[in-house]
Amino acid sequence: MSESIDYKPGFVEVLATIVLFILWTIPALFIDKPNILILGIPILWLYYILVSITTSIVITLLYIYWERRLRV
Repeated sequence: MSESIDYKPGFVEVLATIVLFILWTIPALFIDKPNILILGIPILWLYYILVSITTSIVITLLYIYWERRLRV
C-alpha cells in the first residue's frame, strides 16, 4: 500500500495560483478586440498563447522548488 503525504501549500504556491487564475480570467473582459492583430494573430489569442507558455514555466518551476524543498 502506498503512503500518502500530507501537504499544505506554502505562500509561494498560493500566490502563484492566484496570479495565474487572474491572468487566465480577468483580461478576456478587456482585450476581446478581434480587429487588433499582432503578427497576424488576434490579440486575445496571442495573449492566451503567452499565458499558456508562462503557466507551464511557472508550474515547472514550482515543481522543481517543491522537490528541492522535500529533499532538504
